Amino acid sequence: MRRRDFAALSLALSGGVLRAAPPAAPSAAQAPLVVRYPNINGMGPRGLGYRMLDLALSGCGRAYRIELLPDAANPARVRALLENGEADVIDFGSTPEFEQRYAPIFLPIDRGLNGWRLLVIRRADRAAFENVRSIDELRRFVAGQGLGWPDAEILRHAGLNVRTFPQLDSLFHSLEAGRFDYLPLGMDEAYDLMRRYASAPDTLEVTPGVAIVYPFGRLFFTRKTDTVLHDLIDTGLRKAFISGRAQQLLLADPGYAEAAKRGAAALKLRIDNPDLSPEFRAIPQAYFLR
Repeated sequence: MRRRDFAALSLALSGGVLRAAPPAAPSAAQAPLVVRYPNINGMGPRGLGYRMLDLALSGCGRAYRIELLPDAANPARVRALLENGEADVIDFGSTPEFEQRYAPIFLPIDRGLNGWRLLVIRRADRAAFENVRSIDELRRFVAGQGLGWPDAEILRHAGLNVRTFPQLDSLFHSLEAGRFDYLPLGMDEAYDLMRRYASAPDTLEVTPGVAIVYPFGRLFFTRKTDTVLHDLIDTGLRKAFISGRAQQLLLADPGYAEAAKRGAAALKLRIDNPDLSPEFRAIPQAYFLR
């Protein structure tokens, strides 16, 4: 996105009138655009990425159909699907490496919430985590993360111990089995994923006492050669942010709504994310939730 576009959008998001022109009617002669999207962690159409993609494409002025790939895929597999041409667009937490390898759309679809990490723990360990008041104290415990998640390296850079596992279900089963001590998940996903993957309702909980916070954001990526699709998503997503529909979609997300209802963690342990590109740092703060 051009810098002047960011400036105009920043003004709108930070208190200006949120108006966007309605999308142009699709041309009857134009064939529907088929966009293949991976089934990220088995979330299917429930996933935030799928719903944000649908919202963005609905504003691009062209008939379209999202074709959800059938098999659940972890982030490493998701990237392979884009590279080998099986998927057309993907989304995950950004890094400079990914921004060089693919074509990013510099609009954080999670508004930075993936960098607000709530801690899923075993309920039996509640007392131990109630005593955690600093990153130094958190280093006594072992975190779990998914294979290929950029967050694992961010946590390691802060001196935290991290073990990685290939799938979401294996992460939760391993936490229950005591193979690690806590699972940091984005504020918009922690409660929802815990309900889906915990073996029983009373085995795990989100600790209300502490959260890990760092600068981060989840972006859409296309192949560099797919400039038409990249520009369509970019345009539609910008319209959705200007109109407020993107913000409303996130606020209505079941995972975020539940976390907001329960309240933010009392103690926020802020750590650095050393792996942010100049382009990511240039995204106006108006796009991010405070």
